[in-house]
Amino acid sequence: LKQLGLRLSDAERAKVHHLRRKSICLNHDQLQQLRISFFSLPKGSLRQSPKTIRFLVNQFRQGQILDLEGATMIVEEATRVLQCEANVNYVTIYPGNQLTVVGDLHGQLADLLTIFRLRGAPSPTNLYIFNGDIVDRGEHGVECLLLILAYKTLFPQFVYVNRGNHEMHSMNEKYGFGDEVRAKYGRASVDLFDALFSHIPLAVVVQRRVIVLHGGLFSARSTRLADIDAIPRSTLSVGDSSGSK
Repeated sequence: LKQLGLRLSDAERAKVHHLRRKSICLNHDQLQQLRISFFSLPKGSLRQSPKTIRFLVNQFRQGQILDLEGATMIVEEATRVLQCEANVNYVTIYPGNQLTVVGDLHGQLADLLTIFRLRGAPSPTNLYIFNGDIVDRGEHGVECLLLILAYKTLFPQFVYVNRGNHEMHSMNEKYGFGDEVRAKYGRASVDLFDALFSHIPLAVVVQRRVIVLHGGLFSARSTRLADIDAIPRSTLSVGDSSGSK
């Protein structure tokens, strides 16, 4: 809350600290009691409105939470885009363009916004690869994920998302994203994000020379690109390994 500039009274701050000590996830009613407001997306398609994403960024900076209707629209549209992509995507960086690879955000919205400030927002000349582990551990996995997915739907050929070992239901239940989703959108919404994760591609090859994929996915040294491309990723089970990061 402090990172996003929310100003709470002493009583409200004490209530948040009490809930954290008890390891109780804030639910929708408790969020409303703390005057944390939900907001709606402006009308119009994300594909046609970069202003919508700037609006998202501004609202997230203020600590507001996108309402369920808006979150569902972003996740479902991104799922349709992602499921049309291959397991392994190929990217060419042309002269004058740049590529930024971002890994293991783990729900740190401030970090994501700092990266955008330093490297620029995604665009046709400013490509990004988000290399998995977007959620879990941090408090703003939902906001990080929605912002990345919004850019993915706006620039599908210039923003790439790889699946990490934390884009999986069992990991989310262990490391916090499941609780975050239930707190913000209710129990039924967990299925929405699970379906999304099952369609996220697995690797990106840059300039046909460098492969970018998440370290928690494949342990066999004999794994080849053809093996990765042949995986039915909608049924892929990404295991929880000891010492997971």
